[in-house]
Amino acid sequence: MLSRKIILSAVVAAFAMAPSIASAATNLITNGDFSAGNSGFTTQYNYVAPAPNVMWPEGNITIAANPFSVHGFWVNIAGSNPMLIANGATAGNLTIWQESAINVVSGGKYNFAADVMNVCCNESFTGSNSPSSIIFQISTDNGFSWSDLVSHTTTPPGDAGVLTSLSAIYMAGATGTVSLRAINNINAPSGNDFALDNLSFASAVPEPGTWAMLFLGFGAIGLMMRRRQARALAIAA
Repeated sequence: MLSRKIILSAVVAAFAMAPSIASAATNLITNGDFSAGNSGFTTQYNYVAPAPNVMWPEGNITIAANPFSVHGFWVNIAGSNPMLIANGATAGNLTIWQESAINVVSGGKYNFAADVMNVCCNESFTGSNSPSSIIFQISTDNGFSWSDLVSHTTTPPGDAGVLTSLSAIYMAGATGTVSLRAINNINAPSGNDFALDNLSFASAVPEPGTWAMLFLGFGAIGLMMRRRQARALAIAA
């Protein structure tokens, strides 16, 4: 009979064959890439349909692919991917984006990710240029209290037009629902303009390739065990 040491070594070898665990689950955020426009989320900002220079008032948001197309001083980006673009509000830490009633399970591990961009400004802008401080938060009690997930403060003007990718891990303490939101805790009227994109909240599970490698590893364990057992029987005979 095989020793425990041999079996343990085989198990360790099987797991060593598997690649790193990565998120491959469905995004639980309804419209995280904003391809569905102004839907799937709530906001305390004022939504306006995209059009030239509609984004001058502070506290406005829109969904557009190019910040310059909605504000003459913002960066001009060639592309077709829509973003949530905001002119930072000047009063209170208003909710820019929020989605509620996201189902989680006790003990579940969830990956949160988002892209943030400073959109102010292009070379024609000569005013003061305040940074923005975007904080992504989570609530387990329908928004009565919030905990920070991850944050980013822009550094104008050098990062104008540059997407910064953020990520965080959330471990669910109980089965139920959570809410996610983004706020900006800087209330400056000049500059303080930003965009959000590619929001994701997904269960951290092994990718299909990881499972395949694990099965191959355990198959190798079985083959090793059979060979050693046959060798032991031959010696005993």
